[in-house]
Amino acid sequence: MKLFEKLFNKDKSASSKDGLSQEEREAIIDLLVLGAYTDNRLSLREEKAFESLTGTLNWESETELSDYIKDSIANVRSVRSNPPAKEGLLNKVKERLASRVSVKKALGLLHKVFISDGRSYDEATFYREVESVLKR
Repeated sequence: MKLFEKLFNKDKSASSKDGLSQEEREAIIDLLVLGAYTDNRLSLREEKAFESLTGTLNWESETELSDYIKDSIANVRSVRSNPPAKEGLLNKVKERLASRVSVKKALGLLHKVFISDGRSYDEATFYREVESVLKR
């Protein structure tokens, strides 16, 4: 999804580092994709929220960003209607968000996307669940 790609600065020589490891960036993608599928729709305002975050994160992997996003979407689609599997994915996200900085950034990005079009009940519930898991 081109939308998620906009979050990343793919210039590996970029002087402005995001302070995250590649593993943390990948966890953030998984979290944002899971969040995007929470209410089964991606509104125009959510798309604009993603656009406003362009270049927020760096991408420093041999794996192409678009390939990682496609895999993440496939994983999320396979777990979204299976609560234990969804919880397992959230726990994997938590394991990879190793620093307080990464947890704060992940929650901040998720919050910005959710509030862009008015947080739905499903999004609010999911956000509280994510916050609870990440802050344990």
